[in-house]
Amino acid sequence: MKFREIFRFEFVYQARRVRTWLYFAVLFAVAYLLMRTAGAGDGFVNSPYAVAQQTVLTGLLWILMAPAVAGSAAARDVQTRMHSLIYAAPISKADYLGGRFLAAFALNALILLAVPLGILAALFVPGGVGPEFLAPLRPAVYLSSYGVLALPTAFTFTAVQFSFAALKRRAILSYLGTVLFFVTVGAAGGLVLNVLQMPAVGSKSFLITIGDRTVGGLTARDQMVGPWQVPVADVAVTATSLTTGIKTGEAMAMGEKPTLALISPASSARMAVAESLMNLTAADLPDRLHQVKLSANWMSASTHPGEGAGIYEAVEALGMDLCPKLGISIPVGKDSMSMKMKWQDQQTTEPKEVTAPLSVVISAFDISAAISRRNRIAS
Repeated sequence: MKFREIFRFEFVYQARRVRTWLYFAVLFAVAYLLMRTAGAGDGFVNSPYAVAQQTVLTGLLWILMAPAVAGSAAARDVQTRMHSLIYAAPISKADYLGGRFLAAFALNALILLAVPLGILAALFVPGGVGPEFLAPLRPAVYLSSYGVLALPTAFTFTAVQFSFAALKRRAILSYLGTVLFFVTVGAAGGLVLNVLQMPAVGSKSFLITIGDRTVGGLTARDQMVGPWQVPVADVAVTATSLTTGIKTGEAMAMGEKPTLALISPASSARMAVAESLMNLTAADLPDRLHQVKLSANWMSASTHPGEGAGIYEAVEALGMDLCPKLGISIPVGKDSMSMKMKWQDQQTTEPKEVTAPLSVVISAFDISAAISRRNRIAS
């Protein structure tokens, strides 16, 4: 009962304020103008994507308004010096804060309702968007945009802003919660984007889907894995023959750690071998490592100061140390010893050069791989 009364009082109090309906009118006008402007482009302006886009854009504007609602609900009693009376009443903390928070959330949800209303007004007011830009009206498009995009955004930011204001009992701190949220999300988004842009992490599917991956009929395990066909396979497996009953094949895997070579060329070479062997073990190898052979692709600007010594260190680490200990040979390979480009700037005539860091790509091969159920493409 107390929870309901607190919720009702807070909701009615802020709903009667001019500020609340001013926010509603601003969002309505912005959504209306954005949709009218979109009518000059190509395609249907009321497509699901267009409606979702307008909802997100107006939602960003709402985030700047929301602290006034959440902060007032959380800290108004302290700022008006009414908290001593409120705290003396037989009201639990859950009822008091819960009622205030739910009222703030309901008010923000009401304000965000102006977005779909503004979009609809722009579409159907006479003289608005031309009929050639309109698709058939689908209420589910507006309900899903409001329910999936607007309401979760309202709940998240209301919770963050209300918490900051309630903890310090100052409404202004609800704006700090918004700033910290944007800073955290921006920093995390930047970090995730940097990771996804790394060649070792980013998707190579565009290189894989250029042609038929199973041409010839001998491919048992290609790059794509699982029902969603994600290019994350560690090893490639091909069958020895198309003959029925033949269960042998060849397994191939690769390893590379070029960034490590900036610190230690020998460590980079050893890690490349280790990665290729670990990837190769994803296939069935009845003879373990006894039949494994490696191919090394060396790339270096050997004439650059220090690079010649670096590739000598890397070759020595593999050919004289690691591979003999493992009982694995490197019978084949290739090298590119001119990984440097020199040119002269056309404007300043200043000589310039770009030097690629030392790298080695290891390809591991085993002719004794057994084709098992887990290596088939359909797995």
